[in-house]
Amino acid sequence: MSKKKETILVIDDSDEARRGYCDILVHEGYKVLEAQDGREALNIMKDQSPNLVLLDLLLPEMSGLDVLRQIKADPRTKDIPVIVLSALNGQSHIQKILESGAVDYIVKLSHLSKEIISKIRKYLPSDLSPL
Repeated sequence: MSKKKETILVIDDSDEARRGYCDILVHEGYKVLEAQDGREALNIMKDQSPNLVLLDLLLPEMSGLDVLRQIKADPRTKDIPVIVLSALNGQSHIQKILESGAVDYIVKLSHLSKEIISKIRKYLPSDLSPL
């Protein structure tokens, strides 16, 4: 009996960064959705229900913080874990993001694929394992 494959939405305006995250996630067995800006991400979330979101903060038109707030304000998406990825790493900045509803924060410049996968597994239900 096969288990349900977890879906992760990757939101990043950098094609290179987004592809890199997606490659790591697909290699680990996750289903991946991609968005290059906040509006596209919110539209995807209306049609599909990812199990987790990786969110860059510096996005065109709508900031990642605004995207996070809209995700958390919507009853349909408020319980989806959001891990923020950003090059910004000040403690007060990180605290603001966590208070806005993110479950975790990864500094982009210091991330390793094992760290990303470890944090994703921490917030996804244990009964939904990747294939």
